[in-house]
Amino acid sequence: AEEAKSILAAPGILKYWAFLRRL
Repeated sequence: AEEAKSILAAPGILKYWAFLRRL
């Protein structure tokens, strides 16, 4: 469960980080 959650969260984190950099 932990591993799957991390795999699914990775793309979201990258998008969130990119969003922050755009600000």
